[in-house]
Amino acid sequence: MGHYYKLVAAVTGWLTLVVALILCQFLSIHATNQETKMDKTSLEGYVNLQAKDVVAKMGLEKAKWSWTHEPPGILRGATYSLGEKTYVKIYIGRGERLYRKFDEKCEWDYKAFLDCKVGGIQYRGGETQLPEDQAVAREPGLREYAQTRPRLFW
Repeated sequence: MGHYYKLVAAVTGWLTLVVALILCQFLSIHATNQETKMDKTSLEGYVNLQAKDVVAKMGLEKAKWSWTHEPPGILRGATYSLGEKTYVKIYIGRGERLYRKFDEKCEWDYKAFLDCKVGGIQYRGGETQLPEDQAVAREPGLREYAQTRPRLFW
């Protein structure tokens, strides 16, 4: 009979631990989702900062990341996955050392990327998406330049 009580106590202890871990995980995910509500104004605050500062401020240090590039191997930035259907894309600013750098094997230096200034940032989270014009904040780009430069006609 004594073994039965020990077994029940052990199982109860394990179940309590499992429930506590599940609850902590749920609360952590809920807190993360609350913190990552983004809008265009909050994203614009990250443009022109160094990528390492943006990664730190957004808590992306432990997130799974991959390169964002245009085939065939032209680097644009990095994408950080925060969960199912949730990610942050950090684009490299124009004039930075890795800006549109070509590598046929897509093997760029991550530390060098972190030292680059952010030229644009995109957030996409869960089922509720920001409209495209609010999902991306970026430095003035070629489109703006093309609209302001003098036109030459041949």
